[in-house]
Amino acid sequence: MFWTNKNNTPAISSLASAQDIFRESLLTYKQHFNTYATISVIGVIGVTISLFIISLLSYALILFGPDSNTAYLTIVWIATTGLSDLIIIVAQVWVALCILYVLSERVPAGQIGRTYNESRKQLLAMTWVAILVTTIIVGGLVMFVLPGIILFVLFSLAVYVNVIENKKGLEALFISYEYIKKRWFVVAWRIIFAVMAGVLVTTPISFILKLIDNKALSDIVNLIVRAILIPFFVIYSYHLYKKLRELNSNIDIVQINKWRPAFIALAILGGVVLFYFSVLP
Repeated sequence: MFWTNKNNTPAISSLASAQDIFRESLLTYKQHFNTYATISVIGVIGVTISLFIISLLSYALILFGPDSNTAYLTIVWIATTGLSDLIIIVAQVWVALCILYVLSERVPAGQIGRTYNESRKQLLAMTWVAILVTTIIVGGLVMFVLPGIILFVLFSLAVYVNVIENKKGLEALFISYEYIKKRWFVVAWRIIFAVMAGVLVTTPISFILKLIDNKALSDIVNLIVRAILIPFFVIYSYHLYKKLRELNSNIDIVQINKWRPAFIALAILGGVVLFYFSVLP
């Protein structure tokens, strides 16, 4: 255990149902739909333009670079692929961060520019937490899959802890663990419920687009669907986080250093695996 409760015997209160959290999230989304959707659209468009520019740059470097130079081509591939992956990660984190700033009322709804500007202060910290979570989960998946699934649920709220409670690095992950450890199955079901809802929305759309068979139209529709769904999942997770935090309001942080090397090792393992599969040609 990373922390112990002040009373040493935490009471396990019931968590709101997935349906209740879903309905509450829909109401929250509807209340400031224009703000959340605009934040998401800006992020999606920004990523699309950035990746297009990187593709052009990569093409130019290959076209005007030395012919048949394997080392040069490898360096170009690694650099452009790594930059693309980094842009995608930062953009996703920044969109979620902006939405959380509005949800937590740090910035009034409707002030998109101010939201992006003020959230920059926390962008690096949240990106680092997101990278830690991702690499540790991948490291766990390498270790017989099941540990990765368990860690995915346990650390699923780490970025929310980072933003709302201003806890950084592994501390944010450990607090997420503390909130979820005695409710792993109920939290896992609430995550699955949200994913299933997303699948129910996207599957008919994908089927229709496949029948139409128009790549340009498919790309546009997929961008719109993604821009609409991203805020909802952030809002849903935020409400789940809030309810879990309310049920764990009396935890007392007691860090156990022996756990840190294990998670650092998993993060390194996951980072190597991600680098190998996503960057190396």
